[in-house]
Amino acid sequence: NYVDDETPLYYRDWGEVFTSLGLIEVDVVRGDRDTARTFRVTD
Repeated sequence: NYVDDETPLYYRDWGEVFTSLGLIEVDVVRGDRDTARTFRVTD
């Protein structure tokens, strides 16, 4: 899985992507191979 032709998906800064959309991170669950993040709309 790639973001574009050169950047693998796992190098993406998802925090920056979602905060630029006006969302804030409210929960993080880290697994052995992945991380699940929950965001919500800022007030």
